[in-house]
Amino acid sequence: MNRQRYDFRRPVGLLLTVFAAFFALYLWTSAPSVMFYDSGELQAVALEGGISHPSGYPSYIMAGNLFGRILPGDRAHRITVMSAFFGALTVCMLLLIIRRLGVPALYAASGAAAFGLTLTFWSAAIRAEVYTLSCFVFCSGLLLTLRALENPRVSRLLSAGLLLGLTMTNHFMFTIGAAFLMIVLAARTPAEDRTRAAHMATLLAGFLLGLTPYLYLFWADGANLPLNYIDYTVEAGAGQHGFDAGSIKDPLKRIFWLVSCREYTRNVTGLRAGQIAWQARHLGIVEFGYHYGPFSIPLLLIGILDLRRILSRNRIVMPGLLLLSPLFALLFAKTGMIP
Repeated sequence: MNRQRYDFRRPVGLLLTVFAAFFALYLWTSAPSVMFYDSGELQAVALEGGISHPSGYPSYIMAGNLFGRILPGDRAHRITVMSAFFGALTVCMLLLIIRRLGVPALYAASGAAAFGLTLTFWSAAIRAEVYTLSCFVFCSGLLLTLRALENPRVSRLLSAGLLLGLTMTNHFMFTIGAAFLMIVLAARTPAEDRTRAAHMATLLAGFLLGLTPYLYLFWADGANLPLNYIDYTVEAGAGQHGFDAGSIKDPLKRIFWLVSCREYTRNVTGLRAGQIAWQARHLGIVEFGYHYGPFSIPLLLIGILDLRRILSRNRIVMPGLLLLSPLFALLFAKTGMIP
């Protein structure tokens, strides 16, 4: 038998298998038609055009409009299919990231699959929600960041910056992670002044280019589309949310109110010691004990002990994200719209 055919160091076959398996699983368990609450709104806005609830999610709405036009079947289900599609792609992207860190292919696939089967992510992949697209874009930005750190070519810096900027045009849950990766990329640029300036400009240009989906919100706000959250939520005559008859007509104020999520009352209980302790218990018991199962704890400890070998070229990036992710959840999970 020719063993070369099964060489998973070239992961195309493995990636296709993982994608097909998870896409089929997510489709099989997905909501079949119109949903309720935010999912129903996102289905309607993506299909008919317009602006959704804060922060507007422009990249999701544009992607959903494309999926709604090209896919067959129930119209509302087409947007749910998009969640399943990007959910399966996220699992594949995690596989590539883990492989990039030097983990053998089958172990990397097992780790990515464990994430794809958790209740939180699985539930996001079977309904019309913004989370799987957000995860896919951020993981793509992380992978390109790792590549740019190995060889900071202009194309890699531009691509990494673009995807990290694009991360900010959907859900804000990756704000700290994207900012951290941008700082790491900026710090790793060459020492020579001229080259450093060129690399920094390239990285910033890519990031700003990634933010351009927000221009869609300005266009949609003035295009008289069927659905516009600003129009059917804000009552300027009552002075709601600080608007009056004059300011409600200002496009900049309208979109800034939407993107900054100023509609939501800030709840700072997440910064209290008792709330942080509750979040820590939730993180340990629910996320690991329930979502991954008790078997995950020894595997996590083994992985942490092995970080020095695995992260030989990425001693800052992955440990930094490993620390920032639970810290973000502990401190801010009860603040504003972060949940």
